[in-house]
Amino acid sequence: MSTLQLENIRHPDATDNALELAADGSVSVVNGFSGNVGIGTSTPTVDGTGTAPGWMLPVTQIKGPRPTLYLNGDGTLVTMRLWPNGDDGTSTTLDDWHINVSKNSSGGDFGIAHQGGAYGAALQITNTGYVKAPINPSFYVKDLNYSTTGGSYGTGGVVLHNNGNHYNTSNGRFTAPVSGTYAFYGSIQQFQSGSGDYVGLTYDKNGVQYGIEFVSGIVTNNGHYNDHHTQEGFIVIAMNSGDYINIEANRGARDAVQNAFGGYLIG
Repeated sequence: MSTLQLENIRHPDATDNALELAADGSVSVVNGFSGNVGIGTSTPTVDGTGTAPGWMLPVTQIKGPRPTLYLNGDGTLVTMRLWPNGDDGTSTTLDDWHINVSKNSSGGDFGIAHQGGAYGAALQITNTGYVKAPINPSFYVKDLNYSTTGGSYGTGGVVLHNNGNHYNTSNGRFTAPVSGTYAFYGSIQQFQSGSGDYVGLTYDKNGVQYGIEFVSGIVTNNGHYNDHHTQEGFIVIAMNSGDYINIEANRGARDAVQNAFGGYLIG
């Protein structure tokens, strides 16, 4: 079998040979940096010891008995497995993440999932370019319970969706599962009730009003509050993990009808 040896490879500004590549897959670099590059060996390694220039130092290592990158048998899935707390993939904790590219009839999808998670459970980019984050928290509730004549937090309600179960019907709170920026929407209505000539809506973060009161006057008919009047409000707010938000009708509202509260994690 013939052999091939490359030598005298160097940068134009170098005064010495910079690289020698032998047929057995070994590579030698001046200043003491050497290691295998994967040619002619089934166990490629890198070694950052010595005084090699910074651009020659390794940025990744492949270790352990299980593959870090593989293509499955039917040629439909490429998976990269990441084990931040170990190098052999034996851990069953959430430090095991999977980055996947799958093939389908329309092209390929890209997905990220944690240990044991379904394909794309944490993040997915479809072959058409849509970005999906299936586990991101969001909720929407209608017909919350309020005091009709005074200020009160909305509680209970008909939960239309509650991704992650971070909205609590008993106290009307949405509790942030992670620190980030969130958006919230709410609406309340006055009809034949109220503590004054206004209808007002606020958001309270950890029990303290955040931002402004969304308020407007009530249209009356001969002194009676018998006209429907809806007040809406939308906020974007930074929250730490464990912070919570309530929606308040601070001047009374219709009870269990014609109101809503919802929100979601922006990022």
